[in-house]
Amino acid sequence: MTTSHESARHTVHINNVSFNSDKSFFTVCMEEGLRVYRTDTLELYQSLSSRVCGSVGLSEQLDDSCAVVMTGASSRNKIAANEAMLYNFVTNQFGGCFKMPRNILNVLIRSDKLVLVTATEVQVYDVSLFPLDKAERGVSYSTTSNPLGLCQMSRDHAVRHVLCIPGSVVGSLSIMELSGDGGCRVMPGMRGLIKAHDGSLQCLRLSCDGRMIATASDKGTLIRLWCTQRYNKLMEFRRGSDPARIYDIDMSADNAFLAVVSDKKTAHVFAIKNSRLNTTSNGFSALALNSSYTDPLRRMSYFYLHGLVDCKIAIKPNGSVYVVTKDGRYYKHLLQRDGGEQVCRRLAYDVYSDLSLEFSNPDQSHTQQAPPATTTATGDGGLAADCLTGLDIVDDVYDAADDIILA
Repeated sequence: MTTSHESARHTVHINNVSFNSDKSFFTVCMEEGLRVYRTDTLELYQSLSSRVCGSVGLSEQLDDSCAVVMTGASSRNKIAANEAMLYNFVTNQFGGCFKMPRNILNVLIRSDKLVLVTATEVQVYDVSLFPLDKAERGVSYSTTSNPLGLCQMSRDHAVRHVLCIPGSVVGSLSIMELSGDGGCRVMPGMRGLIKAHDGSLQCLRLSCDGRMIATASDKGTLIRLWCTQRYNKLMEFRRGSDPARIYDIDMSADNAFLAVVSDKKTAHVFAIKNSRLNTTSNGFSALALNSSYTDPLRRMSYFYLHGLVDCKIAIKPNGSVYVVTKDGRYYKHLLQRDGGEQVCRRLAYDVYSDLSLEFSNPDQSHTQQAPPATTTATGDGGLAADCLTGLDIVDDVYDAADDIILA
């Protein structure tokens, strides 16, 4: 028997999902158009019918604004798969069309720069000047085969303004400093290359301040954290022993947490600042061990997901963890203490693709709350407070970061 959720899930065809830079919204790219939801409440914030934009392959929201950049899902579309266009929900107008010689696999945007990624090239545009049709094409970088379109760019207010792309050697990462002229340059005096893994890179995530980047390989057992200026390894986390496909990695804006989701139907959460809150390979809490322990740290907490579907994860400084999947599912969890353990309690679960395809009511919302026994987020007493203010622990990651002399 088919449930109403299972039936409704087939009413939309989702091509991609993505969170904006501060995780306050997530965008859903569909054959039927585009939707933007509020992450915390699952309210439908903005929507665009396929009559306007056709089928959408990729999209990235500009911070928390009403502007998005999108690509088409195919060559026979209102927007081609090798084109990116900006859309403003306030003026209901497109502005600027950016073309690449091959299909676009990733788009990144901030107030002054647009980055388009193909399987062999990364192109940077200066979009600080208007009209956008006159946007200046910056530097183009060739990459080794990059079928996943891996690329990360610092946010506007980051401490380190960098662009991270796969390097010339398998498993390596090239770090370049963003310049103010729409292009990039290799950071002066640095080799510009991290040998992150033996195998091919599978996933990247740059911290909000631009000082750290997390990497995972196609083996999917280890997540490594690197300094983007010194290129040294800061921390190493073990997701598991069995190979897995890492779908996504995220770090909270305050760099307290790192979250990982994979095809093992599991989301893992690690502590960065207070690393002793994690467990070790032998199952003991790192808190009980000497600070010189160097083996990969295991998760601080985790929770299970339904199905084996590509998805994105977001984690906030207050310990809220969100997962949205390409089959239309929405998860909301909260990190909390349970005795001597840190657990992820489910606050909400829904199937956002159940929402009507009618675009006439952008304020339509529907959230299925978690069972009453589930506690809600509070301003104190949670795990987030522990990670930020509790325990007098020397933080090696930030000792290293504090030594950095910024230009």
